[in-house]
Amino acid sequence: NLLKVGENGAQLVFFPKNKYPPAMIIKSDGATLYHTRDLATDKYRLEKYNPDLIINEVGAEQTLYFRQLYEIENLLGWYKEGQRVHVGHGLIRFKEGKMSTRKGNVIWMEDILTEAEKRAKKLGSKNEKLAEMVAIGALKYNDLKRDPKTEIVFDWDEILNMEGNSGPYLQYTFARCNSILAKKANAKKANAKFSPNAEELTILRKLFQYPEIIESAAKTYSPNILCTYLYDLAQKFNSFYNRHKILDTPEARLPAGQVYFRLKLTSAVATVLSSGLKLLGIEAPERM
Repeated sequence: NLLKVGENGAQLVFFPKNKYPPAMIIKSDGATLYHTRDLATDKYRLEKYNPDLIINEVGAEQTLYFRQLYEIENLLGWYKEGQRVHVGHGLIRFKEGKMSTRKGNVIWMEDILTEAEKRAKKLGSKNEKLAEMVAIGALKYNDLKRDPKTEIVFDWDEILNMEGNSGPYLQYTFARCNSILAKKANAKKANAKFSPNAEELTILRKLFQYPEIIESAAKTYSPNILCTYLYDLAQKFNSFYNRHKILDTPEARLPAGQVYFRLKLTSAVATVLSSGLKLLGIEAPERM
């Protein structure tokens, strides 16, 4: 009973106390609009899933549209306050400027996936499944690592950069941890006292932050918080790996307690990286 017929025959919802401009639901010629379809979609979601929360991640310029939609659903009694959230994000653009469908200046998802797999193979991923895993992970991470409100610059060199803040870099760090752990056959649990060095303590402190990071990212609908954390953890571990031996070798003898501790630290880093990537919807390959 919310629909009212406007002057030209269109059907609209008028909000109490003119909280928002009227929302058109059916055009005068009977055609549907985005509001019509979103209402149908959310009614279907309500009946099939009865969700506690629905998040729409759509451009920030659609803020008024979603405020209208959520208010209508509130008036209908479908969803309570806070169960519908709009995360407004910036535009995706090329380094040279904005994309435009009218000008034909766009890049299609199928072409992106094909090109990403091709470039992943050049990084050394000859295995088809691994190349696909790296390619899709790289594309997802490129979107998720930024504050949703900022623009996303589509840059192939950044997306598949093995040294920088990228999906492949995190995947490679996880694979490196697994490679180390696979060689631990001769390492035995040691009861000898061992004091971690400054770098090891830094990694430990970082690991302890993980639950807080997940909670913060979830509360603020900001997966970029988790991305930043995982990148920082990977950097700290790789820096440690490049400066210190982890396994006992004839060339570099290490105390048993130190080897055991460093293997446990490596295992913890691998666990957190795998868990974090999974939360981001990115697969973590055992080998790369």
